[in-house]
Amino acid sequence: MMKKKVLLWCMVLSSVMASAVAQEVDNRPASQKAQDVYVEPTLRMTQTQTIGITDDKTQQVSVVGVETKTSVIDHQGNVIESSEERTDVQPIEQKAIPQVPAQKAPIEKAITDKSRSMP
Repeated sequence: MMKKKVLLWCMVLSSVMASAVAQEVDNRPASQKAQDVYVEPTLRMTQTQTIGITDDKTQQVSVVGVETKTSVIDHQGNVIESSEERTDVQPIEQKAIPQVPAQKAPIEKAITDKSRSMP
């Protein structure tokens, strides 16, 4: 029984010593320690603009380019970082589809008076 108590005390003592040795002392000022947990709030916005050309004859729009602008904005509204990218797209040849005028069906109006009883 005595051996178990001694062994238990030795294990407790060795674990306390191991945890004390494992801790590193941080000698930095408090302002630098506070920066470890602070993350500057930022907003990342991506704007995409499609550039197209309208054909006067067929009234179809052909996409010729895409502009992408990414901005990183801090909590005061200042732009920290900005990048622009333009991708040119080759227009695809499209055949004009003949426009057929839509035919309107006659509208039938039936008035039913539900306030009176039917004979």
